[in-house]
Amino acid sequence: MERHPPKLSIFHTGLGQTPARFFADPLTIFAGIIGGAFLSMASHGVDHIIIQRVLTTNNLRKSQIAMITSDHHRFPVSSFSRIGVLLFIFYKGQASAE
Repeated sequence: MERHPPKLSIFHTGLGQTPARFFADPLTIFAGIIGGAFLSMASHGVDHIIIQRVLTTNNLRKSQIAMITSDHHRFPVSSFSRIGVLLFIFYKGQASAE
């Protein structure tokens, strides 16, 4: 059985593994950064409201500010993730009694 890092470990680099296992492990910090970059590019590239806000600005600085502040609609998703982590901590990772 494959061994994964604990759920609440903050950084898992996976650098002590063989190259084949390193690229097969989806839980490394590098996979998270690369995957997050692609997801961010995909969501900002196809979200027409964000593109409209950026294209209607007068200069580069205002368009940069519009792009940075465009993440305000993602707050509810991250708050659900935080609630899930807090519940996991509260129940100490125990499985539900069935």
